[in-house]
Amino acid sequence: MYARTAGTPFIQSREVLLAMTASPKGFYYDETEPFGVTFATELEALFDEGKARFGDDVTKFVRFDLDALHGEDVTEQMAEAFLSDWGGRVSDEGLLPDFVRQSDAWESWCEARTVRDGLPYTQSSHGTYNARQQFGGRL
Repeated sequence: MYARTAGTPFIQSREVLLAMTASPKGFYYDETEPFGVTFATELEALFDEGKARFGDDVTKFVRFDLDALHGEDVTEQMAEAFLSDWGGRVSDEGLLPDFVRQSDAWESWCEARTVRDGLPYTQSSHGTYNARQQFGGRL
């Protein structure tokens, strides 16, 4: 899209954050406020006064520039931000939103914490495979 500089808000006033939700009938998008709202960080875009802005079934986030009519996938950034603030354990995978469980950030987070939780990061001890491990890609 365009280069971000240090100190630039995550979502600028000319952008919206689109949240894609998959359902049996297709894909649906929810969005943040469309005009003039900025979010300094990914966490600020995810939560409004401690409450989640989007449901747990969101699978993808897109930062969409309303001037250029161009979107950028920011799902990994959102997953990293979510995990940086999350106090759960590797065994709590079922409590995570879909976009986190399907991310590379979740895999890295688990690998970094297997010693602390005493679990090797394998399918048998970790639980079910995530979408990338099971299907070779994202859904």
